[in-house]
Amino acid sequence: MIICDDYRLLLHWSLLGENSWSPEKELATLFALSKEPEKHYQVIYLKKTDGSKRQILAPDYLLKLVQRQILDKLLIKLPISNFAMAYRQKIGLAQNASLHLGKPLVMRLDIADFFDNITYLQVYTSAFSGWSKRIGTMLANLCCYREHLPQGAPTSPILANLVLNRFDETIGAWCQERAISYSRYCDDLIFSGQFNAKEVLALAQRLLHKQGFHLKAAKTKIMPYYKQQLVTGAIVNEKLQAPKNYRRKLRQEIYYCQKFGVRAHLQTIRDTYFLSLGELAEERYWQHLLGKVNYVLQLNPTDSFFVEAKETILIQLANSAKGV
Repeated sequence: MIICDDYRLLLHWSLLGENSWSPEKELATLFALSKEPEKHYQVIYLKKTDGSKRQILAPDYLLKLVQRQILDKLLIKLPISNFAMAYRQKIGLAQNASLHLGKPLVMRLDIADFFDNITYLQVYTSAFSGWSKRIGTMLANLCCYREHLPQGAPTSPILANLVLNRFDETIGAWCQERAISYSRYCDDLIFSGQFNAKEVLALAQRLLHKQGFHLKAAKTKIMPYYKQQLVTGAIVNEKLQAPKNYRRKLRQEIYYCQKFGVRAHLQTIRDTYFLSLGELAEERYWQHLLGKVNYVLQLNPTDSFFVEAKETILIQLANSAKGV
């Protein structure tokens, strides 16, 4: 087999990780994966908070390995708009929400069917057109599922940001000229400041439509200062804070677990998932609560109750690891 420059480049990237395969076997495996990637996904349905289900396309071990290599060696080097806040190192919910803190008006828009509406052509053009057509086509195939971006592949989040680069830069520059704060967290568009909501909404709709997207009208939220302003799950009226109901419920969960024990609490709330884990139930539930506490503290590190709660949970997890 004659290995051309394109194929040497594929081999140089080691998309299949460190292995003892021959160059011919590596290339044959990559071609097979890129030819029929849909055979390497499992469809998983996750229940959303509103009771509906979200479809997740989970790649198998081999395809996921290749996608992670593409992410770490190629995609991570491509520039992403500063207005895109999700899926970036050292930037999270708190940093995104803080941009909209204490503003007279906050508007949140939601892009409908975000990942499903990102096409193969958009992925190729935004991320892989810088290489030869042969290489770019293979890389795009390895990252797509039936002509769209699969929600569940490790490459999909950064590819989504790359596809929305032009939109983010265009509307972001327009907002900056008018002293409007703008950020996008995945499919959430957030605007804050003093502005005409109808004008901004119309512009966002027009620019998104040009790229094949549309807004979910039912999720449009216009929040003046005298109402609770929520940005990616955080209250931003005066100071960053998790919603009151969220904090109250979490305090109750921690209290009941401490007073009655985790297993008794899970039985009371008729849990099915954690109890099904058997001996791991208590440890996993404490980890679950720790994640929630960390979220609250990410937004407000000085919340004394949750600072103490975190210490308590860490002790519980340490004891669990020791078998106490």
